[in-house]
Amino acid sequence: MKGILSARVVAPALVLTAAALLAYKVGFAGYRLGSIVPVIAYDVRTLIRFEGHDDEVRVRTFLPRPDDRQSVGAETFSASGLSRSETSEGDNRRVTFETASLSGGGEIAVAYRVQGRAIEYDLPPDLPIPAALPPDLAPDLSATATIQTDHPEIGALLDRLAGEPRTVNGTLRAVFDFAHRRLEPVPFKGTTDALTALRLGQASCNGKSRLFAALARRAGIPARLVGGLILGQGSKRASHQWVECWVNGVWVPFCPLNGHFAAIPARYLRLYTGDEALFTHTPNINFDFSFHMRRHLASRGPLTGEAEAPRWASARLWDLFGRIGIPLDLLRILILLPLGATVTVIFRNVVGLRVFGTFLPALIAVACRGTGLAWGLAGFAAVLALVGLSRALLSRMNLLHTPKLAVMLTLVILVMIGLSAAAAGHGLASLAYISLFPIAVTTLTTERFAITVEEEGWREALTVAAQTALVVGACYAVMESPALQSVFLAFPELLLAVIAVDLWLGRWMGLRLTEYHRFGALLSRGRRA
Repeated sequence: MKGILSARVVAPALVLTAAALLAYKVGFAGYRLGSIVPVIAYDVRTLIRFEGHDDEVRVRTFLPRPDDRQSVGAETFSASGLSRSETSEGDNRRVTFETASLSGGGEIAVAYRVQGRAIEYDLPPDLPIPAALPPDLAPDLSATATIQTDHPEIGALLDRLAGEPRTVNGTLRAVFDFAHRRLEPVPFKGTTDALTALRLGQASCNGKSRLFAALARRAGIPARLVGGLILGQGSKRASHQWVECWVNGVWVPFCPLNGHFAAIPARYLRLYTGDEALFTHTPNINFDFSFHMRRHLASRGPLTGEAEAPRWASARLWDLFGRIGIPLDLLRILILLPLGATVTVIFRNVVGLRVFGTFLPALIAVACRGTGLAWGLAGFAAVLALVGLSRALLSRMNLLHTPKLAVMLTLVILVMIGLSAAAAGHGLASLAYISLFPIAVTTLTTERFAITVEEEGWREALTVAAQTALVVGACYAVMESPALQSVFLAFPELLLAVIAVDLWLGRWMGLRLTEYHRFGALLSRGRRA
């Protein structure tokens, strides 16, 4: 009774304490969530591979330029045997790697850290299309080989879409809706011009954008293409193109593929402006490229639009850690690990699932940060499969239990290192981080799985493994939530509320959800009786 009373008193007290600290920060200390939480930034690495044949090699691409919507820093370059030069061409930064002769394989790596800001414009509803424009906008009104502004079919389509009198907002909305809704999105490779996109009725991002630009230019609204990347976690080979239109002295963004009208998300990274190719290179060099991106939290920079940090900002926990050189990602793990442990408790005590270890799912979820959830679960499955196979072979040698576990652990680590080396060699950056898996999970997983197989059999061991993977996915979803990461980093006192939840779960006396299914027939007979 004393324990029950104690938990009933302590849990609400912890919640009230966390609420009081929150109220003090927001109400009296001037904390604003929008100004104190970290923001999402991305580490981007462009990997270029090619094969030289004792001849000249030249590779050109674009670098992101900092502006009022995106910040760029920490640039690094790696190009063994090639010289590097950089030029500015209008709004673009172009980098060139070249050598007079190269035989065999070559590799170029360009890396940088970026942080973006989402913007959205409200177009005046009755703004007329200007009759006269500055002379420097003439190229953005002209027809080109891929943006056939002067073609009769483009003119006829514009006449059908835009009525009279034409306004900027009405015209852009009409041509945007056509390019976004009427053209079927198809992942074409290569260049699709505006007329081809119109005739096919389908296009990728560059075809939709060129048709949108052709219609806008035909109406007298300057339009230009923009190329870059849509940032995210993981690896990809696809770049992206969208459009900007000159409206009332401002270049306003439009993405007809993804449906962004007069707006652009923070994840859009501008690499170049104009109808350009992201990569150009000398022919016959077996050229290939890929983008590898990792998302992380970063301190707020000049793009946030916040005023100078107030005096109390020095008390931010993540700011203090940054001053002494501790990465924000490490603090994020420390802050969110108790939340992952609570998720595990819910699945064990309330749902009734069995998992390996006490909090092993939360640790596996942490290990999945480097690989991503899919590759992380694949690594977890590979560990279990290897443990099962090696156990079957070692059991025939009549070894003692502890030496047998040590052999299995060593085999798992060797296989993980081999997978990482193979992944790095083939440009699979996410899978390459699987070598970090044994540090967090292999020791515990190897022993728990082997013991379960010996004591309860393969069927039960595989059932527990599947339930563990399910809980890992839940922990990963919670711990990788940007919203939860930001809130808990800004207000670490919320961990007191997490303790309160754990105390309440510690007094859970009801049936688990799986037990309702397991004893369903018995419960039904009891209710009838």
